[in-house]
Amino acid sequence: MTDASPFEAWLQRACAWAGVEVPDAPAGQVTLVPAREDALPVALRWSAGGAEVTVCLEPWSTTLSLGDDDGTEALDLVAAALFGVCRQRRTSAGGIVIGGCVEFYAGQRWKLHARWGRSGSWWRRTSEVTLRNSRVPPFALGDALGLRGAPWAGVSRNAVESSGHPAELPVDGELDLHTFAPKEVAALVEAYIEVCRGRGLTQLRIVHGKGKGQLRRTVHAVLGRHSGVRSFRLGSLGEGSWGATIVDLEPPASG
Repeated sequence: MTDASPFEAWLQRACAWAGVEVPDAPAGQVTLVPAREDALPVALRWSAGGAEVTVCLEPWSTTLSLGDDDGTEALDLVAAALFGVCRQRRTSAGGIVIGGCVEFYAGQRWKLHARWGRSGSWWRRTSEVTLRNSRVPPFALGDALGLRGAPWAGVSRNAVESSGHPAELPVDGELDLHTFAPKEVAALVEAYIEVCRGRGLTQLRIVHGKGKGQLRRTVHAVLGRHSGVRSFRLGSLGEGSWGATIVDLEPPASG
């Protein structure tokens, strides 16, 4: 696209985040996240001229006006869905989806936003699956969440700069893994170690929780093979006990 309209610029940014080709049509639909067993499906539909865009997290969707703010609220919702601030919980009975809900991570916890169909309480033989996209978001992602009516508001401003690269990250030496999918953890810990060392931080506290220990084992495997790690140990009383790991880092090589 050349001389992009505000809507085309909006669409370019959304598609760049998702790594898909920008459609060149006055009206249409694009799939941002293909349907996979563990992924939250995300698609966009828009009318001619792009006055409105529908963000589809099937079966839930919402139509938002681009308005004078060039669709900030709609872009925020796309960012929330792509970067893991939004999740969908589906309830099935006999292999058929009978209901579900959409939740957003705000105020340090998951909050219900919309529900459809039936809950599992009416049928004993039900199962539930959680769909959430696995992209590693910037560490500040979600700081602006929590507004009534649009719990995803503010995500795109924290998520990615106009260049499409992660925004500057506030790194304070503590990494809480509770909001990340297990398959994100190894890459996230490796990246966070490098960022900390680059900023002169030589001690790191990683909060992985107690649970069954799977997350802790993943973290320790990364730490055990990382050349920038001097030593690590489980937290003592007041440091999180065995729900956290304290890491001593090698300072970065000077020069």
